[in-house]
Amino acid sequence: MHIVRRIVSASVIAVPALVLAALPSLADNQPLRQPDRVVLELAAEDWVDTKTARLTVAVDAADSSRNSGGVRGQVLAVLGGLAKDAEWHITRFDRGRDKAGLETSRVAAEARVGEGALGGIYEKARSASRPGLQVRITGIDFSPTLAENEAVRAKLRSKIYRQVSEELERLKATHPGRTFRLRSVDFVRMGPYPVPMRDAMESAAPKQMRARALAAGGNFGVSRRMHLVATVVLAAE
Repeated sequence: MHIVRRIVSASVIAVPALVLAALPSLADNQPLRQPDRVVLELAAEDWVDTKTARLTVAVDAADSSRNSGGVRGQVLAVLGGLAKDAEWHITRFDRGRDKAGLETSRVAAEARVGEGALGGIYEKARSASRPGLQVRITGIDFSPTLAENEAVRAKLRSKIYRQVSEELERLKATHPGRTFRLRSVDFVRMGPYPVPMRDAMESAAPKQMRARALAAGGNFGVSRRMHLVATVVLAAE
């Protein structure tokens, strides 16, 4: 009886040992777990083109008649002579009195004008000036308009959405039997590339030369490179 009890006891111990020895091989045969979501950073770029400039003008006028309507008429006539087809906007109108007792007006105006209207613009301003009326060109800004920027941003978003569709097709091919969908898109950065300080300093002179060339009748189309980055999350259904 003593011998039988030892054999039974040994057999009870041996069965768990066989099971434990088999566990590593079972784990090795299990397939790798497929991802539940994929996070991507996608980018696109394009050029914003503009053929117009923001033209700003200052007009100083003296009027002894104290008639603001007369000054306004003079200013509008001057602006029409500078760029007759432009849509002018009066952005500032200040009135005062000089030491001689004359009413003075300082007017600031701006318009978006085509390249052709900038030819000889400084000479036009000098020709329009006379005693009691001084006309100055205060700025020529070649930056694209808001509408031009937004149109290119819309194109960039379309490019990124196409990239998302391509990524979904890749996931379909590499993970058959699973369906991924677009969960979220976060556009984290928009706008033109930043210009380093050194580049900005070196490009200041060419910009001034370009403004003078346009004012003298030159023809320049101005472009800016725009960059858009998006963080995209694709989730499995």
